Amino acid sequence: MSIEKLTTEDQDYLESFTSLERLSLNQTGLKSLENFPKSDKLVRLELSENKLTGEQLKHLSIYSESMHTLKLASNKISHLKDLEHLVSPLPNTAFRKL
Repeated sequence: MSIEKLTTEDQDYLESFTSLERLSLNQTGLKSLENFPKSDKLVRLELSENKLTGEQLKHLSIYSESMHTLKLASNKISHLKDLEHLVSPLPNTAFRKL
């Protein structure tokens, strides 16, 4: 299934799960993280094997207090600097400790 981008309807539906702690959207063809659901309880997010660029990672800063695990393997992230959106906003991740 290729969804490329979440719609506002997708966002609303996913946000209706108020205790959402883990979300896996591996191999969905995502190119954008716009309209990504907000959840203050999300601790694990898997986005492997998509078409995300480093620029899209800025949308993940909303998880600064809760995120512990983020999987981004096999995306279009080509430079270490593409991950800089994650260092400050996500202090709980292991990447911060590198």
